[in-house]
Amino acid sequence: MIHTTNLTFQYDKAGEIFNFPDMHINNNESVIILGESGIGKTTLLQILALLLTPKKGSIIIDDIELLSFSEKQKDKYRKDNIGIVFQKPLFFKSLTLLENIQAKLLFSKTPYNALEIDKILTDLNILPYKHKKVTALSEGQKQRAGIALAIINKPSIILADEPTSNLDDVNAKRVISLLKGAAAINNSHLILVTHDKRIIPEFENIVAL
Repeated sequence: MIHTTNLTFQYDKAGEIFNFPDMHINNNESVIILGESGIGKTTLLQILALLLTPKKGSIIIDDIELLSFSEKQKDKYRKDNIGIVFQKPLFFKSLTLLENIQAKLLFSKTPYNALEIDKILTDLNILPYKHKKVTALSEGQKQRAGIALAIINKPSIILADEPTSNLDDVNAKRVISLLKGAAAINNSHLILVTHDKRIIPEFENIVAL
């Protein structure tokens, strides 16, 4: 269960104050946070990922108040529990796609399973590129590779920032299906922020900003 209350954020003292709606997300629920650019969707996702600290408010996950953690505790919790799909995926640019996945598994102390890796890459339609340097991938392929990295260690929380923004209709539907499937299989929370109205029908729970 994820419960947020009274979350607000301000980048600097003279800047805009973002006030976010309270959320209550049960296990196995997928939630889409919908809003136009500049309204604070990515900011909210980064707060939930413990990458930004709000001015006030609380984030309670499974009866634990995460905002009371030290920075070291936040880093550990994020590494162990949160998979993040960034708008611009983060890779080791000198490595291949498969080597990036292997590095993620090593850092998260997750057992290596070649069949599971190939299944995820197949579902994302990027299996033929697993031995290519990530710098050789197209923007859409990089987006899907970033999703593979986010879910490969079976996190309990999947946070996705505009995961379909660079994708055509077919691959957008494929990605949403994979994210929801991964969340269901691993009993994970899935929280997705977007302005892509194509994917609204895929979600029952919608939070509007």
